[in-house]
Amino acid sequence: MAVFKYKGRNMYGKFVQGKMEAESPEALEATLRRKGISQITIEKVEGVSGIEGILYKFFGKRGVSLRALLFFTRQFTTMLKAGLPLTRILDILSFQSPGRKLREIAKRIKRDVESGIPLSTSMMNFPTIFSSLYVSMIKAGEVGGNLDRSFERVTEFLENDYRLRQKIKSAMSYPLFVLIIAFSLGFFMLTVFVPRFAGFFADLNVPLPAMTQFTLTLSLILKKNWWVIILIVIGLIMAFNIFKTTPYGRERSDAFKLKMPVLGKLNHLTAMARFSATLSSLLAAGVPLLHALDTVGGVLDNVIIQREIQKIEERVRRGETLSKPMEESGLFTPMVVQMTAIGEETGELEEMLMKVAQFYEEEVNRAVEQLTSLIEPMLILFVGGIIGFIIISLYLPIFYMVGQIK
Repeated sequence: MAVFKYKGRNMYGKFVQGKMEAESPEALEATLRRKGISQITIEKVEGVSGIEGILYKFFGKRGVSLRALLFFTRQFTTMLKAGLPLTRILDILSFQSPGRKLREIAKRIKRDVESGIPLSTSMMNFPTIFSSLYVSMIKAGEVGGNLDRSFERVTEFLENDYRLRQKIKSAMSYPLFVLIIAFSLGFFMLTVFVPRFAGFFADLNVPLPAMTQFTLTLSLILKKNWWVIILIVIGLIMAFNIFKTTPYGRERSDAFKLKMPVLGKLNHLTAMARFSATLSSLLAAGVPLLHALDTVGGVLDNVIIQREIQKIEERVRRGETLSKPMEESGLFTPMVVQMTAIGEETGELEEMLMKVAQFYEEEVNRAVEQLTSLIEPMLILFVGGIIGFIIISLYLPIFYMVGQIK
């Protein structure tokens, strides 16, 4: 995806500008028009497709953490339900919000609201903070006259999303920690412990087994060229990140995330849980189905699933039911499709989708537990194998020499 600068005017005539990632200028223009921005001019930011693109990705468009946004939204909801006016709420948040960035944003939104601009429209000026889902739900609350309920739904959605992300993060943090320890220990043994044996073996002047020769050679390479190896690893990581910034690289990477062993199922379940929860929250807030489907596609961060959601949206736009293209997409289980069909027939689609989201969240919990129980013994074997290989390779010549003496 490329980075573009855009300028335009929102529905109240206010000038807006910013930077966003998009597949093409046309895709960005369509996104901006859905947000009510007109008189759009778009310019590609040159020189951001490679290393600069990675730097922009990590530093140039940094928003706030999900935890900080959840705290901000929860505070907003509490004060709104207490009957405080918007300007007073924003004034309080401009001093009490977590992080300087959110405090500055609260000040800017307050100025907009005082000048007569709706809250949701002002939030559109901060797309890296307030997602299209966030803004759509707030806008629906403004139109329907139930802004406090919309904020409650946004808070519930963010809480569920944060909880889901934390489960995935906790499941991945332990294996990552063990791998770092394993490689650090292996590196220490090969660069500090093994070289001490190298001189001893040279004095023995005995033929060394292939296993021992391999360990000594690897130790010599690491000790003399450790900085080259680190540079190669960093270069490979940067090359992979550059590859992922290309449309083809992004597609292949996202496809692999869904098909990779063990983690593929977990990634798929997580995406489906977010899809169901997001669509249910939007529909419950009064957002029309087609607009909700379009918003959901922007929330999910996997282009393969996004493409399937777009196909579903197109078929619903042509008059088909939601459940039929869901079934034919292959993304959803038969039970989920049936629950969606029942929701359409009974007029309770958002309730059924919330049950679907709960079902997927339970499936994610089970998948995380299975993943943890599967990875733990594999990691123990892996770490033990590395250390055992090094130790055995070092003591083989000694065993051989003792056998010769006997």
